[in-house]
Amino acid sequence: MQPFAMYELLFYILPILMSVIIVRFIRPLLPEFKAFRLTTPMLLLPLWVVIIEGFGWRLYELSVFPYWCYMVVVVLWIHYFEYIRKVESFEYQAYLRAATNVVFMMSTFLLLGIGIFRFGHLVWKMLR
Repeated sequence: MQPFAMYELLFYILPILMSVIIVRFIRPLLPEFKAFRLTTPMLLLPLWVVIIEGFGWRLYELSVFPYWCYMVVVVLWIHYFEYIRKVESFEYQAYLRAATNVVFMMSTFLLLGIGIFRFGHLVWKMLR
């Protein structure tokens, strides 16, 4: 585990800042895209992946992206079969929105867990 660096504060501040910016300023513009409806999770998910990858390098000194991808594939596989059982006809855009929300929630919990773990480790290291 690497020692604390000042740029690591971006990993903690950027998700909150980008969430506020997107919800406050960009979200009102999203309904104007009629052909393909964008949602807030669709816009925040790439940022979450980059921050999770940054935390992974800071914590474990390796890429956590392949593990995140495996986790996403397994969760979406289960979600897909549950989704198919519930709907009469399959619509790609409706499933994409539902799948994006599932991946976004999973990534948010992973990001919070990694952030809390890193912060707790730094505090524990200072108190020792």
